[in-house]
Amino acid sequence: MLIAAGVLYLGRGWQSTVTGLILAGSGGFLAILSKEQYLILAAPICVTLVLASARGGSWRGLRRLRTREVRAAAVVAGILAAMTAVYATWNYTSPYGHRLEHVQAVDMIFTDIVTTRANAPAQLRALGLPVSWARYAGHYYWHPHSVRTNPLFTRYEGRLTDANIAHYLLTHPGSIASIGQKAATAAQLLRVTTLGDYPPASGHAAGSVESRVVVITWLAQRLPARLGLFLLLPLWAAMVAIGAITLRLRRGGSWHRDAAVLVLCMTGSAMAAFIPPAYFAGISTTRHMVGSNLATLLALILSLALAVSMGCRAVTRALARPGAPAAGPGDPAPVPIGPAPAG
Repeated sequence: MLIAAGVLYLGRGWQSTVTGLILAGSGGFLAILSKEQYLILAAPICVTLVLASARGGSWRGLRRLRTREVRAAAVVAGILAAMTAVYATWNYTSPYGHRLEHVQAVDMIFTDIVTTRANAPAQLRALGLPVSWARYAGHYYWHPHSVRTNPLFTRYEGRLTDANIAHYLLTHPGSIASIGQKAATAAQLLRVTTLGDYPPASGHAAGSVESRVVVITWLAQRLPARLGLFLLLPLWAAMVAIGAITLRLRRGGSWHRDAAVLVLCMTGSAMAAFIPPAYFAGISTTRHMVGSNLATLLALILSLALAVSMGCRAVTRALARPGAPAAGPGDPAPVPIGPAPAG
């Protein structure tokens, strides 16, 4: 939310840009460094800070990146990038980081890749793991009979890494689609509602959910349950198209430009935040998709506003009298020309 608010101030003069950088920079710090799965958000956020601060409020400002607004944005983006690099270095070199990576790799491999004993031997060979581990298919790390109880576990810990999973996915592209579809289906739930959010002594029935915070969840869960990527991919593509077309057609200080930049930033953040929980976590996918879902929702709201506004403008132009210039915002309505009324 802070990032979204800050982006709207960028590229609108020095004072507004400073305000935007304070908001978006603070939001970027909280979002990127909140957990290792969100480090990837540094890419869309830092790029947005720099590009959206270009002078003139349009992408033409890319030719003039020597303004103080852009320099200030580059400093904030550099600080966020440096913090991200430090966090990532610590995460992948510390004992805690190594342990967490192994836990998540086991969850991912044995709940999303090696899920059935019939296909397990070929998949385990491709991952460089013992075929005998097929009996652990479908068992996450903390399962009583998971692979962590196997005597060979410590010998093969070097294969239980994000890099090995990424290599497997790239060499088995069919898995990217199937695993992504499963993750997108889980993300479509928005939140886990199998458990209530009232304490046992509150007087509410077991499993009761606070109704004021489930409106969007309720609406999303009215959609066909297994749309998954068939919903997300077209939605993301449509929002990117709306943002790009708006930037192309509307220049200057129009609110359309600010909304379009925000749509592109949030859509990029949603797609980036989808990758780690979908392909490198394995469990609690719905809960881990909160960042991707929130960014998608923010982009969707602004995309609808842009589509309606630009659609109304197109209709107004189409209905204008041939040969007459289209009325712009704030222009008076055209006065019909004809014979004066009798009397």
